[in-house]
Amino acid sequence: MLLISPPLFTNQSEGNPFAHSGYEFLFVLDGVLTVEVDGERTELAERQSILFDARKRHYWFNLTEHDVQFLLVSSKTN
Repeated sequence: MLLISPPLFTNQSEGNPFAHSGYEFLFVLDGVLTVEVDGERTELAERQSILFDARKRHYWFNLTEHDVQFLLVSSKTN
């Protein structure tokens, strides 16, 4: 499990989606996190979460002018 605080919004905030084996679970502790999975974007607010198949292309970022903190739990499968 990791505690992550992505940088505040900049024109460079959106990265390149990636994929890997396993699943990912994200839980927002503070702020608003934008999550993109398989081309579909979702905004998660404080105390919201998402679980997805990490084989789908995904990425997360902070598109706001405020800090965001979230927990990331990732499992890998063979």
